[in-house]
Amino acid sequence: MTESLPEKLPNFKRPDFEDTCKRRFLYGLGFDCYGGVGGLYDFGPVGCQVKANFINLWRQHFVIEENMLEVDTTCMTPEDVFKVSGHTQKFTDVMVQDSVTGDLHRIDKYLEEWGEKKLNDKKAKLTEEQRADIKKLIITADGMSIPEFKEAIQKFDVKSPNGNAFTEPKDFNLMFPTPIGPAGDRLGYLRPELAQGILLNFKRLLEFNAGNMPFAGAAIGSAFRNEIAPRNNLLRVREFTLAEIEHFVNPNDKNCVKFAQVANLEAWLWPKDVQEAGKEPIKMTLGDAVSKGIIDNETLGYFMGRTMMFVEMIGMKYVRFRQHRCNEMAHYASDCWDAECLSSFGWVECVGLADRSCYDLENHGKARNTDFVAYEKFPEPKIVNELDRDIKKGLVNKTFKKDAPAVLTYLTNLPQVEALELDKKLDEATVTIAIGDGNFPVERGMVKFAMKDKKVEGRNYIPNVIEPSFGVGRLIYTLLEQVYFVRKSEEEETKEEGGKKRATAELKTEKQADSDNDNNSVRVKLENNDILSKVKNEQQTDYDPPTDIMVENGGGIPTRKQLEAMKVAEIREIVRAHAPGVRTDTGGKDRRTKDDIISDLLSAVGGAAEVKIEKQGAADKNEKRAGFALPARIAPYKVSILPLSPTVFREKFCQELIAKWRSQFSSMGISYKVDDGSQKIGKKYARSDEIGIPFNLTIDQTTESAGKVTLRERDSTKQIFVAVDEAAAILSDLCQDRLTWEQALVKFEVKE
Repeated sequence: MTESLPEKLPNFKRPDFEDTCKRRFLYGLGFDCYGGVGGLYDFGPVGCQVKANFINLWRQHFVIEENMLEVDTTCMTPEDVFKVSGHTQKFTDVMVQDSVTGDLHRIDKYLEEWGEKKLNDKKAKLTEEQRADIKKLIITADGMSIPEFKEAIQKFDVKSPNGNAFTEPKDFNLMFPTPIGPAGDRLGYLRPELAQGILLNFKRLLEFNAGNMPFAGAAIGSAFRNEIAPRNNLLRVREFTLAEIEHFVNPNDKNCVKFAQVANLEAWLWPKDVQEAGKEPIKMTLGDAVSKGIIDNETLGYFMGRTMMFVEMIGMKYVRFRQHRCNEMAHYASDCWDAECLSSFGWVECVGLADRSCYDLENHGKARNTDFVAYEKFPEPKIVNELDRDIKKGLVNKTFKKDAPAVLTYLTNLPQVEALELDKKLDEATVTIAIGDGNFPVERGMVKFAMKDKKVEGRNYIPNVIEPSFGVGRLIYTLLEQVYFVRKSEEEETKEEGGKKRATAELKTEKQADSDNDNNSVRVKLENNDILSKVKNEQQTDYDPPTDIMVENGGGIPTRKQLEAMKVAEIREIVRAHAPGVRTDTGGKDRRTKDDIISDLLSAVGGAAEVKIEKQGAADKNEKRAGFALPARIAPYKVSILPLSPTVFREKFCQELIAKWRSQFSSMGISYKVDDGSQKIGKKYARSDEIGIPFNLTIDQTTESAGKVTLRERDSTKQIFVAVDEAAAILSDLCQDRLTWEQALVKFEVKE
């Protein structure tokens, strides 16, 4: 956990990040050849692997650990369900429209962004009072009512991005309506959340769980919201994946037997009173927060702790929990916290943790005359004064025939107050009750309600629901931003280490080259203007290199592109100095091509580092050393297999070794990628880092004879030698956290 929370992501450049995501197809705008549709995105191969690993890890951490009951419910939901749950009336955002262009905006987010721009505008001359008012606006915009939005727009004279006035704010329902059936006479909606599907299966789940409480239902699937103004990449989209939990608990006992496991965890909390006072989040243990009443109960606190453990497990660095203020609380919630993750767009709600009380089960029970209740057995029998329902089922069945079940259900579930009122009316006359579209006359002889003292063993109750809801896409996106890095260049690393590292090759002047002749240096004369042009184009710089490039014994050699531009005779000179064992003959029956010689040369020297040329100006964005520091457990591939050169890859032992590893990795559940390209090893490492692969296995010309390969770790770039036959087991231990990289550096030989 960080010691402080930054205001923005350190050293993060969104254009570089987006370029990497686009080039490596982590995700992309759906249907882009048709111009795309706002808020609809596709995941590419890497994104799909990360998402699948995320979901598998979520299942392990929550469903398996907590013995939850997972269901898979439908995306399409009848309108009646959402009428009862309140979604058709209250699942809305407030929208405004540019009075001239007609552009639509979600006003709460617009005000937040407008306020941030105002505060960061150095030209705006704001008084301290004005700055305080704008800060308060940013904090409170999310929970404003329509009259409050109107007042804020007028007070701050907020205009559209085009400088035009806004129309009157109005509610906009976020659900996608759809007709059900060929006649289209029944209205449904694509679900905006997964909760209703779990909640309406409560009775089945309770029975499956043998009536034991508490327990949790879980679901993972797609949800749909018709966002007014989708934006910010994967953060505000119209179709997305949710992973939700509905934990059913006794409303009179929200203590949690496992709370002690998380009570000492420290978290950044932003309680509602601290927000309203304009203060920053505070760090405290979850145990203290529950004991002080900041977090309502232990069960909610426990799931906050498990959520924090999960997001840190997947590699998230900057997380805080913000409590909903009273004016922004969901219509069903009695207490609610958001786990917010820091992104380049600011703090983003990624997990909602709500105490939904018994709102949904109670309302659905009333609407459908269904008892969504659990049974609590008392430690000792109790004498209680409760409602006695004396229902004459025989008479009811005889009178109402096929409608009798509905009448019996109604009388059985009628609340106490209403039942006693009905009993009084029955003393005077027959009472007609309305059930659905029918009316049914109930007589005195059919039922008698009265309060009586009874000895009871237990009671029925409607459970309360604690709901953690995880936005999978938002969590993945903010994680990718937080773990994105651009590795420092070798020149920067050399400067930081005080010159201890030397660049692999340097451009030297004629005078410097002459002074190094006694060090067995070989001078390669580049007299061909085409060669200079290729070097210049490769480096993407206006710098004009001298015609002499120095190649030192024990140092670096020209890049593959530079070698390809040379004559065979020049390449032979380099081979004699650096790899005399490499065959360079180009005649005879088993003739060698220039490419064969270059590949064997690069293989023999362990991969040629690029000749370093001093640069003036920015490097090519495609050559930046970018990557994602994803933990192995969520990385798209756990290891990349890298033959050092095409020549090595063609060797029989290399093919057999890769086939052996394929079988071992597949059986161990280790995802892998083979890069058999002709690029130098440094480029292969960079390509691997760029999609977040944590480990690399390099096969070179010594692997067969030595029986060892090098294993490289992405974040430290350090390498160790491991036995070929042990590589799969070692990787499995590293990926499953049975072995840390620090321990591996001690246990195995480190490559210097």
